[in-house]
Amino acid sequence: MEGPLQRARDRGRKERIRREILPKSNREIVKSDVGKPTEKKLMTLLRGLGSDLGINAFALNWRYDDKDRTWNTGIEEANYLARHVVEHLSIYSPDQDPTKIPFYLTSTEFTNELYGKCAKEFKRRLGLPQCDRPLFVLRNVVMSPFPTDNDFISTMVDYFGSVVEDGVRLCRKRNARGPAIHRFVMQRTDEIFLAYQPSFNLGKHRQQIILALELGDYTKSDYIEIRESNPQDSIFLKSSVEIDL
Repeated sequence: MEGPLQRARDRGRKERIRREILPKSNREIVKSDVGKPTEKKLMTLLRGLGSDLGINAFALNWRYDDKDRTWNTGIEEANYLARHVVEHLSIYSPDQDPTKIPFYLTSTEFTNELYGKCAKEFKRRLGLPQCDRPLFVLRNVVMSPFPTDNDFISTMVDYFGSVVEDGVRLCRKRNARGPAIHRFVMQRTDEIFLAYQPSFNLGKHRQQIILALELGDYTKSDYIEIRESNPQDSIFLKSSVEIDL
């Protein structure tokens, strides 16, 4: 079991990595080890990190394009963005050409049952609610200890950023609110109800509404006639102009 002493050692290692490894190039790391005893060398620290620390897990969220740059608070929409990224950076069809994908990401889900505090902390940092739904998480595996040579990291980050930006634009579009053309299913003949036809992948149509409708005598008579002559068919009422529900 991890105790206070082990946690203190881990914090010390992390701080040393931030201070002595992250700001340096590969050459500078090797050069800084010259003349040091083995236990003090940075390469000794790197070799001791272990394979598990080569697996990076990270998640995504996005902001609305409003004046306040409001964070998305729907976990399904955050997961949608992450899935969009994975679909563009992985093989999911036998028809795909693997040479067209610059680098690969895999994915997993953080459930509260399996990941507990870790899943909750990820959601908190992303600005998402503490709910029971799993969080879709991206992950990559570092296959080389020296991926920083030849501008590899910046090239990879630039491409990753472009895929994420495309996904954010898609998320904003599908979650946009405002006026739209809406459709309702007309039900019954004695007392007429309108059941809204939703589309949950679009913010403008992401609601469930049932309305009671009163028609004039002539209009109601025409509706009943159509209903009785087509009992198996659905009858829809569509707004003639865009309205905001």
